[in-house]
Amino acid sequence: MNIRALLWTLAVASVLTLSGCKGESNNTPAVPPQPTNPAEQQLPVLPPKRRNNLYFGYFGAEDSQAEEVIDHVNMWFEPSWGGLEVGIRHMQKAQLPTIFVLDQWIYLGNPRVYVGTEKAKEVLRGVFTRMREANVLKYVVALYPIDEPDIKENDISSDVIIAVNNDLRAISTEFPELKDIKLCVTYGGNEDYRAVESYDWIGFDDYGAKEQIFTNGKYDRLKSRLHSSQRITLFPGGCAPWYQDPKPFYLKAIEDEQVIAIIPFIWIDNAAGSTNPGIRTACPDAYREVGKLVKGPWA
Repeated sequence: MNIRALLWTLAVASVLTLSGCKGESNNTPAVPPQPTNPAEQQLPVLPPKRRNNLYFGYFGAEDSQAEEVIDHVNMWFEPSWGGLEVGIRHMQKAQLPTIFVLDQWIYLGNPRVYVGTEKAKEVLRGVFTRMREANVLKYVVALYPIDEPDIKENDISSDVIIAVNNDLRAISTEFPELKDIKLCVTYGGNEDYRAVESYDWIGFDDYGAKEQIFTNGKYDRLKSRLHSSQRITLFPGGCAPWYQDPKPFYLKAIEDEQVIAIIPFIWIDNAAGSTNPGIRTACPDAYREVGKLVKGPWA
């Protein structure tokens, strides 16, 4: 999370007015503008070919979040900030397919250093066993070894990424709940997609570029690096100071069947020590609208 906190610190105080979200300053709640064209009030429903094939859920979690978002998410992203029992408590509340973050158990230091195969397997056996006892391991659909392995603060080499991912797949075979587990990663936005071939779900964050990632070639360049069985995750930056309208990301997910999830950043206010409003304060209505469209068709 270091780079995401840094982005908050470096972001300019003024922001652009968008079609679905508006922010006057870093500390001013957003007021979505009224569309001038009635057609702008309508988003297309999720087409049948995308039903049961698209997730929507926020990056990060806190104790009150499940109750606040359960009406419009069909996925949970659990970093277990505060420890495993905190993460378990969140998952018990949400009872949703979950992307589960592992870095606190398998990496040490800064830059990050892998604890090694035997230690990782020992620790993760304990983590997964405790999750099974708490009846939440069944919710895990993807494991998230580390956030932004490519950034300076982490700087995980391709060889280490591949070794870690191989170890995770091996230990997962010991738990039937994780039999078909996917490995998920978010890169830091500099297009250093190291070891991308070893992941199943791949995304990047570039909140400042907003939806221009779909027209400036950045999204297409990632897509060109992937094989057909890999899936893409999208990260609209809906919190201050970006106030990203989620609609372009929803439309891209409809258009491109390789997209598996929309993971907005971030519902929580004042995350990572910032004073910035999260989506819950900055731009909730636009995200609820999109989330309900994704959640609704799931059987």
